[in-house]
Amino acid sequence: MLKDLMKFSTPLIITGLMSKILAGIDILLLGNLSTANGVGIYNVIYPISSLLLIFLTSASYMYMPISSEIALEESFNDLKEIYKQTTEYIVYLFCSYL
Repeated sequence: MLKDLMKFSTPLIITGLMSKILAGIDILLLGNLSTANGVGIYNVIYPISSLLLIFLTSASYMYMPISSEIALEESFNDLKEIYKQTTEYIVYLFCSYL
C-alpha cells in the first residue's frame, strides 16, 4: 500500500515543488534586474491583478457550456447574442470591482 501511495504522490510532489519555484522566480529575477522599490510595488500589484481573473473564469464557466449547446444547434445568431451578454457581464463586474 505504501508503494502504491508513493507511486501516486511522487508526481504530485514534483508538480507542487515546481509550482512553488515558478511562482517565486519572477520576484527573484525582478530583484536582480530592478530595485527593491520596484519589487515591492510588484509584490503589491501582482496579487491584486490575479484577483481580476476571477471575473474571466466565472464568465468562461458560464459561457462555454451554453455556447457549446447553441453551436450544436447551429444557431449562430443566438451564439453572438450570448457572447455579447457575457462580454457585458465581464465588463460590468470588472468596472464594479474598480
